[in-house]
Amino acid sequence: MAKVPVKIVQIKDIHGTKKISIMLDVAYYIDTSENPDTKVRKFRDLYFELIERAKKIRRESMKKKTKSKKSRRHISTKDTWKMCNLLSEFNDKIENEFLITNYKEAYSRDFGMSMRSIRAFLDFGKYFSEDEVVDAVPYSIYMEIPFVINSLRERGLLDQEKQWLLKMSKEGNMPKRDEYRQHLKRVLEKQ
Repeated sequence: MAKVPVKIVQIKDIHGTKKISIMLDVAYYIDTSENPDTKVRKFRDLYFELIERAKKIRRESMKKKTKSKKSRRHISTKDTWKMCNLLSEFNDKIENEFLITNYKEAYSRDFGMSMRSIRAFLDFGKYFSEDEVVDAVPYSIYMEIPFVINSLRERGLLDQEKQWLLKMSKEGNMPKRDEYRQHLKRVLEKQ
């Protein structure tokens, strides 16, 4: 079965309100014997549920009381992982049936992230479990791992690196982002 090509766009209604809409490639309408409207509705329902769940996580994270005003403007690392995991699970759920032709633009717009960081966002949700993520480790540190995740996995070092991060957070000895990048480089050079 061929994947259904969908495009997630943002349109303005007659009142100027922006809304997300799902489009199908015209070729799919012509080439398929299935009911395209059923497919669009299914994808739309899945995507809208994803967006609502992500918004709920973001809202709840922003409401959490913190000591510093600055941290109240940011979503926690643990809650960021929850959003990453939602998106990763969504991708797994749809990958055999749908092909999002503009996923980078859509995810960037709908999840409020740069297009450049989408792969890292997905990998963070996919390769980390909730108990491997702690708020004491800044999200920016976790985002260094996806850039070398294939090398870590091939060498059997990913779990070791996750444990190292947890250990550093418990000791209150977290490296800065650049230091952590160098640490990863040294770990991979040893192997």
